[in-house]
Amino acid sequence: RSLPNLPIEYGKGVTLWVAAEEVGEEARDGMREVCELFGEGIELKEEEMMDGACTVSGCGPAWFAFLTEILEEQAREFGMDEQQARKMAEMTLIGSAEMMARGDKSAAEWREAVSSKGGVTEAGINALKEKGWDKSFGEALEVAATRCRELGQ
Repeated sequence: RSLPNLPIEYGKGVTLWVAAEEVGEEARDGMREVCELFGEGIELKEEEMMDGACTVSGCGPAWFAFLTEILEEQAREFGMDEQQARKMAEMTLIGSAEMMARGDKSAAEWREAVSSKGGVTEAGINALKEKGWDKSFGEALEVAATRCRELGQ
């Protein structure tokens, strides 16, 4: 079983896949090669992992698009026109993704590197945490995983 995400269209996708125990190494190598044609492949050890992983990778482009929508909307509230707001939000997302992909830090370390103690970013992140945004987002992933299981039955 395999599940690619939408960015495979641009060669930057992730394909989650799992093979039955009886599938040999030669066939697994073939699957790895196919996945690399479209980005990256992640072989899961167990089928049961697919539903949860799907909510991160398969749904992931929508999560990032949703965040980008929020950034665009707020940029317009700050007075930017539609084109400026879209470009700023999209390039910030693209640049941040590239920074994390090429760098050797975890996402948390990158967040800390951008967040000056007592600064603007720290204030915003603290506001999100106070509102329970991190927990709400985790709950959204759980709901999505549950729905994935329901659809698979």
